[in-house]
Amino acid sequence: MPYEIRRYRQKLSGPLLDRIDLHIDMPRVAPYGFHANSAMATRHIRKFCPVDDAGQKLLEMVVDKLGMSARSYSRILKVARTIADLAGEENIQQTHLAEAVQYRGLDRKLG
Repeated sequence: MPYEIRRYRQKLSGPLLDRIDLHIDMPRVAPYGFHANSAMATRHIRKFCPVDDAGQKLLEMVVDKLGMSARSYSRILKVARTIADLAGEENIQQTHLAEAVQYRGLDRKLG
C-alpha cells in the first residue's frame, strides 16, 4: 500500500469507520490529468464525458422534467464518467447517466 494511502487511512478513526457500511477496494483508473472526475473543468467534461444520442435525450428529459440546473447537468456527467470508469467502460452509456441522475435526487424540484 502506498505511503500516502496508508497515512490517510490512519487519520480515520475507528468509530468513524464503524459508521460506514460499505468498505470497497477499487481498482485504479487511468488518470485524465486531474486529481478526480469532480475536478473536471468544462473543457474536460467536453473531452471525457461525451454522450450518444440516447444519452443526450435522457439528459434533456431530466433537465426539462426535473428542472435541473446547468450545474447539475455538469455534475451528472461527472458522476456518470465515474460510474463508467468503475465499470471499466471507455464510453458513458445511458445506464451510467440514469444511475448518476438517481444520485442527484436533491436537485429535483420540490412541489
